[in-house]
Amino acid sequence: MTEPNHHNAIVIPIDLHGVSHNTLETLILIAHRLQRNLVGLLLENEQLQQIADLPFTTEVVLSSGRERGLQRQQLRQQHSAVMEHTRKQLDSLAARDHIVLTYKEARGARLHSALQVSSHADVLFPSRQRWRLTSPGTRLARPIRRLGILLDGTDQNERIISIADSLIRAALVDHIYLLGDSTPSQEQLQKLAHHGSRVSIQSNLAIKPSTLTGLIRNSAYDLLLLPAASLQDIPPTVLDAALEDTTGEVMVVN
Repeated sequence: MTEPNHHNAIVIPIDLHGVSHNTLETLILIAHRLQRNLVGLLLENEQLQQIADLPFTTEVVLSSGRERGLQRQQLRQQHSAVMEHTRKQLDSLAARDHIVLTYKEARGARLHSALQVSSHADVLFPSRQRWRLTSPGTRLARPIRRLGILLDGTDQNERIISIADSLIRAALVDHIYLLGDSTPSQEQLQKLAHHGSRVSIQSNLAIKPSTLTGLIRNSAYDLLLLPAASLQDIPPTVLDAALEDTTGEVMVVN
């Protein structure tokens, strides 16, 4: 495969937790509709590897309740198995829909590593907890039942509206929630309120770090679109913690 243009790519971080098949299906649908390339970012968490090297580190075996040593080699084997499984699924789905897909490797936290791939690429952070029961190869009619859109008044808002409009036209979205600290313009509403989609507006959201991390952590949306500029004042460790807890997918738009 040819090297993708990161100015026209969606990056998906893949780490020890893997990515659910349903999330990969949704990612492929989004990439296909937006005519985007994909970059799978294979992450190795350095902090976890360092912890595994400590002589007193143990893990609890769920089947027996006993503790055993957490060794680097065990982590590497588990990491390799998860990566291979996820890559196999993503390769198959991308080939099926003729999506250009490449991989990059990186070490570090999800947020920092993913956003460093390209300042022009969008990043889809897969949820940790929402594992819906979906048979492999089964497409959902409307995989994004609830689409949350944060409008913060920056130049990225038009890109977010354009992305949402494309997903709506593809009948991937059921209900849209416009979030921000002011009422959306009539032009913005006209671009979204079509093809049978419903639009709800919350115009009293304070756009500040604590509110945004709470929005991510307690996400009520299947997909939440956030402008990258709105996250700049949030420390990466704080944002990573919120992403660990979210039950929906989060897409950061550059």
